[in-house]
Amino acid sequence: MSISALFMALALAQSTAASPGPEARPSEAEMTVAAFSESFGVSQDEARKRIEAGEAIDQYVESLRERYKSRLTFISIEQSPDQHIVVGLKGPQMVPTQRMSEEGATVRVEFEEGYPYDQAEFRTIVQNSLKEAKKLIPGITGMEGRPELGTIRIHVQDRSDNGHSKAAAKLGQMFGVKFEIVYGQGRSTNAAYTRGGAILQSNGRTCTSGLAVKHKVTNEKGIITAAHCEDNLLYSNYGQPGGTSQVLIPLIFRAASFDGSHDVQWHALPSGHSPLQEVFGTLTSESGGRILTLIYNELPINKPMCFRGARTGYSCGKVTSVEWIPAGTCGAVECDATWARVEGSALACASGDSGAAVFYINSGYGIVKSVLNPTDSTLAGDCGSLTVMPFGRVAELDLVRL
Repeated sequence: MSISALFMALALAQSTAASPGPEARPSEAEMTVAAFSESFGVSQDEARKRIEAGEAIDQYVESLRERYKSRLTFISIEQSPDQHIVVGLKGPQMVPTQRMSEEGATVRVEFEEGYPYDQAEFRTIVQNSLKEAKKLIPGITGMEGRPELGTIRIHVQDRSDNGHSKAAAKLGQMFGVKFEIVYGQGRSTNAAYTRGGAILQSNGRTCTSGLAVKHKVTNEKGIITAAHCEDNLLYSNYGQPGGTSQVLIPLIFRAASFDGSHDVQWHALPSGHSPLQEVFGTLTSESGGRILTLIYNELPINKPMCFRGARTGYSCGKVTSVEWIPAGTCGAVECDATWARVEGSALACASGDSGAAVFYINSGYGIVKSVLNPTDSTLAGDCGSLTVMPFGRVAELDLVRL
């Protein structure tokens, strides 16, 4: 299904499934377009055009990531002055601007050469600087690498300087990268919920189901969620009042990985049940399911991104970092600089959303690890950020996309 056809189908599903009246929610297509328009400062008509080119852009990004992997520093999807891809490369070798075309979508690809490090080297700098930064700046709540800006940003709860700018300057001299302080930032928390609800439940705690997977050796199929959630989980859908009944399925725990760069567990389903590579959007009826036709291992910078949490529902933001350290959320070890951070003025997130599939239109990218929301409000705009584990990390458990 094309993205334009998908927009039409989503709008039709919303119009037939939702009751009319002033409290009717916007359709998923409308919310996606509105979030894109607000995030990037373009009209909604222009947002629709750019979203329709999104699938082709994702595939361009994948091919560029493979082609330049030996010197890749970052890939960013830019929206000003138009929609185009920027590829940052280590070393001085020049690469001319390219134009990539597929299925009617033509996108300009610009290259920025001369970066002193590739992505792995930059992540090592971010990781190594954390130890020194914690010595100089008490109360760090996170660090994000921004290789496209040549900057590492240190998040602190303080709202005033308290000598932090001097510490940042010292760190810059030590590591050869510019450091900035982001004030008034609380600590991210792993988002298991303790009062119950849908979708994955155990002992009064709730998480959210993620993407479908297959074990590459046994070919057994299942679904993933966050490893910090309970191991014994009961899957439930959102049974509709007066309509479809609620389906309850006890999941079968298989394996988990919870460390500095992984927060994932997977479960098989009892005999007679099969996982589908689908996610709920704005709707929780059967017609609200979204089929994910493509799954990507990594997230590009500035890529729009959406998810549906068990408590907060459907909302969208954009990727602001792929070298993010969510301090204090990786159990007994320090988090690595390998997590993605998603932010947005209309983003909603709260406890109970851990493990949720992170997707955009019909492509999946990973699962929710933690949230920044000190009040635990479920309202759009009260979410400071999401931490996302890229899907490629499931390889640790010998899993592949379904």
